[in-house]
Amino acid sequence: MDVRERLWRSLSWPVMMGPIFYWEYKMKATIKRFLAGLIVGAVLAFPLGINFGRDEPLLSNPLKQTDLTDKVTENVKEKASELVDEAKETIHDATRPAQKEWQR
Repeated sequence: MDVRERLWRSLSWPVMMGPIFYWEYKMKATIKRFLAGLIVGAVLAFPLGINFGRDEPLLSNPLKQTDLTDKVTENVKEKASELVDEAKETIHDATRPAQKEWQR
């Protein structure tokens, strides 16, 4: 085979295959790319989802063991402080009419 003939065949192989085989080739390539993207996406999304569910920074170690008692005590302290602040505001709002009477 001549060099020019080999070059021409290498550049025009999809056309020489015919329309049916060409689309089958393109479909297989597209499916391979899709599956590769799906696998890479799952590998990246799995640890990010674990961290998101734990309320941790997204790029931290998802396999790190966290102590449940520390998290529970932090949540209880936060909720208790919020409850105390809301109770103070409610008591202050309830005593406003009495404060106005005392100022008269």
